[in-house]
Amino acid sequence: MRVTQTRSPQGEGMPVEPRGGREAMIRTLTTKFLAITAMLTAGCEKSEPDSTPICQDGDYDEADVREAVEDAVDALKKRGETIDPSVWDDPERFEALVEQTTVEMGCHLEGSPSAGQSGFGARRQGGSRECADTDVRERYEDDKIYCGPGVIERDDCEWRWPGDCLNRVCHTHDLCYDRTRIPELSVAGRDLDICLWSDVTAECDLEFFEGEGDCLSGFDCGIRCMITGAIAATLQALSRVPITSGISVSDACVVCAETDACEVDEKGDGMEGESEAEAESEAESEAEGEGEAEAESEAESEAESEMLEICNALDDNGDGRIDEDCCKEPGSWIAGQIATVDRGISPSFSFAFSGYPRLIYPNAGVDAEFVYTHRQDPAEWTSEVVGSGSASTLRGYRIESDEDGGIHIAWKVANLSPINYLRSPGEGRPWSEETITPSGGSSIYLSDLAVTSEGVPAVTYRNSSTNFLYYAERTEAGAWVSNTISLNALSGGALTFDISDNPHVAYYVPEDGDGSLYYRTRNSMGEWASSLRVASFGDLRGPIDIKTYGDIDVHILFFDQRPVFGGDANRFYHVEGNSGGAWSTTELSDWSGHVCSVSARGSLALDGENGVHIVQSMCGNIDYATRNPAGVWSEEDFESSGSYADIAVNPVTGTPAIVYFDEGAIWYAYQCE
Repeated sequence: MRVTQTRSPQGEGMPVEPRGGREAMIRTLTTKFLAITAMLTAGCEKSEPDSTPICQDGDYDEADVREAVEDAVDALKKRGETIDPSVWDDPERFEALVEQTTVEMGCHLEGSPSAGQSGFGARRQGGSRECADTDVRERYEDDKIYCGPGVIERDDCEWRWPGDCLNRVCHTHDLCYDRTRIPELSVAGRDLDICLWSDVTAECDLEFFEGEGDCLSGFDCGIRCMITGAIAATLQALSRVPITSGISVSDACVVCAETDACEVDEKGDGMEGESEAEAESEAESEAEGEGEAEAESEAESEAESEMLEICNALDDNGDGRIDEDCCKEPGSWIAGQIATVDRGISPSFSFAFSGYPRLIYPNAGVDAEFVYTHRQDPAEWTSEVVGSGSASTLRGYRIESDEDGGIHIAWKVANLSPINYLRSPGEGRPWSEETITPSGGSSIYLSDLAVTSEGVPAVTYRNSSTNFLYYAERTEAGAWVSNTISLNALSGGALTFDISDNPHVAYYVPEDGDGSLYYRTRNSMGEWASSLRVASFGDLRGPIDIKTYGDIDVHILFFDQRPVFGGDANRFYHVEGNSGGAWSTTELSDWSGHVCSVSARGSLALDGENGVHIVQSMCGNIDYATRNPAGVWSEEDFESSGSYADIAVNPVTGTPAIVYFDEGAIWYAYQCE
């Protein structure tokens, strides 16, 4: 039985009568009473059997669990417990937070140390079994639990098992943490390991939340998985809480990592006592001296580099031409940095029909915003904030351009907000905002956005709780009309339009123990054809992208996640065909042996001669694959340290360009003609 809770003005949770009437309400109140009684008697030596029900998968959604974790944090703090990001690496406090979360939910985890007992005190009375701790290894092992403190044997602590999907995400997250210098902070003389889930670890954490999102959208995240993910999100939020006046945990960690100023005083500026005034004076003097020297150096450099063109995808000398004399060899790539960011992000990329690139991405410095960036002036990139939603809370965002120069953006935030839509006639023109869905829960994910030749936008979106996949299109009157595409789409929803403005959708359906790639289209009469199975594989993680050439030729890119160490390969596939004929499948890069398969990203683009261009990114590597009009495939290593890549073909030059994340920045690269 599940209890829905609302908050009174004082912030206390009051149960709302569940379905089932008065009798169900009495059972619910009894459950809560027993949980509260157990907490109050935690110090007693004898614990009575727990009469709360077992927490069942499907009884709670993501929002329910997140609220329960937040309530658990408040409850533990009132009892004097220290709850900060270091909980993730402290077995006792982590276990306490999990147990208190289930108390707030009115249930208990089957097999947990307090099963048969209730409340926070049960753990402290010897009810907890010792979980054997080991070191994390590069190779993923399914008999280990990687989520939470340490690496523990699954047989010893089965109740902590979050499911294979999130466990793989946690393994990748652990390896990333091992490669990251995470400082130890001293606050008021106390050494605290609280820089986990801070801006110092943002790149690792973003990959965790994206992987968790894949588990949720793939309907592969049960109650333990949701509790673990909610705890991670709550600890990340706690890193933004001030530890002293004027500075947050995350800010102090960044300062500590960059300057080794790791002692935070009462003022919260990373310095101590009488040395502050001296340090400030010295800093001002140094800044003045350095400023003068830098100004002189910059003036000399500007004089020396006048009329010099740097190969960086910009017009550096102001002659109106980008990278003249840089393309020495056709097919080579020229790359330039767009923006500096402090975490790994996944940009969405499109070309204006004038040939200028456009993209959107989460704002690295502000958790509530994401940015639109374009290069209309060949000498610089121009950016503006256009929407809200942090990298860890966005549930999909896309950008597209129409033939008249219009800009179309859609995005979804992981709460009760709707899917939002933003449009502008072009650069420098006003934006107008609409809602595509009147409301949406945290289980709603934006899948894709596409625009017709007439500038009509459409989106696909999924409900991860029901696996329903929807297609929504904007009418001339400005309303959004939705149609159900599938009742069992476990992932996907890739969308495109052909030259006749008919929509085409690809998605993944689980069946017969495997995963099948399905395709569906609508004709010019507005009639949707029956779903067509075009491929069947082991563990699809897609489809990732879909494009059409002409009216009938359809191209689909998807990723098949096979068991990482089971002998089969993790591999990208290209599928080509049409609604009335045969479909062919081509295997692309072999990613076998990689353990961070949940972070696989891919994108597909077509040129004017039906040439195929594909970018594949996984585990910090980017590959580029292409098929020429004669049908010959070739692949190359594009970037050995990049990730989160997207590809598009320039409508003016007919050549591909790629945007991606690498070394703390977003980069733009184009292929020479």
